[in-house]
Amino acid sequence: MRFLSLLFLFFICTACSFSPLYFEKPDENVLQETAQIQIEPIEGVLGYTLRDQLNAKLQTNASEPSKYTLKITISENIIGDLGIQKTNFATRSRLILTAHYILKDRQTNQVLLNTDTSASGSYNLTTAYSTMTAQDKMRQNLAKILADNISIRLLMYFKKQEASFESTKISN
Repeated sequence: MRFLSLLFLFFICTACSFSPLYFEKPDENVLQETAQIQIEPIEGVLGYTLRDQLNAKLQTNASEPSKYTLKITISENIIGDLGIQKTNFATRSRLILTAHYILKDRQTNQVLLNTDTSASGSYNLTTAYSTMTAQDKMRQNLAKILADNISIRLLMYFKKQEASFESTKISN
């Protein structure tokens, strides 16, 4: 019975042309567009990590002339005192990273995408060293999440542009 229900679900999903976003490899045209993005340097160690992650995910090619520029600014917000003991000592803190990014066409200087994404996580407050280490590790993890969010959003943008280009080409 379970097999039949899974088989039925499979046929239903394929019949409506369901295509999962995260499991589908992007089209070559979309990858060619993302490879032409020049990511401007981002301030700080966290910025370096984020830029490095994005270059890897978008497969940017520094040797070719870029068609787009991506400018990213990162802001950090620490919310302390999340977990309070009976002795009034805080035991947890939350770190929120927000990345504001702007994608521009290099030739026309037109803004193509102007948006934000954020990621948050919490860590334990113990000794000064372990708190600092946990906070740094959380920053690195959140930078990876931000890179995932930004790369997915850029892939979706270029996929949408390709689809609209194809639809205008078909209608003409």
